[in-house]
Amino acid sequence: MAYRVSINVDADVDAAVASSPSEAHEFLQEAYDASSSLKERTAQAPWITASKWTANGNSFSVSANINEVLKKHGDGVYTIVVWGTIGGERAIISRYSVFSGVTPPDSYTPR
Repeated sequence: MAYRVSINVDADVDAAVASSPSEAHEFLQEAYDASSSLKERTAQAPWITASKWTANGNSFSVSANINEVLKKHGDGVYTIVVWGTIGGERAIISRYSVFSGVTPPDSYTPR
């Protein structure tokens, strides 16, 4: 059986702790049912051209102002995609998550 996990940053810190494996499973099922009703929201942001791009050997640094996108769409997890040209063709050269107003899960490790 597979479970989809959803983290609610507004969780009650005083919530009851399971006193048995069956109660833990019951709590898990309630959390699963609650998370299943949440809607994932995807929004397309406008193309933003980097204001600074520095490349040195195999590494690079890019700076871009995404404040307007964050203001418009609010707190959440944003996927930043950096496009470039490789071998004369447009390609994704980096993709990463930005957590704005939300705490990344403990298991999140940026690369």
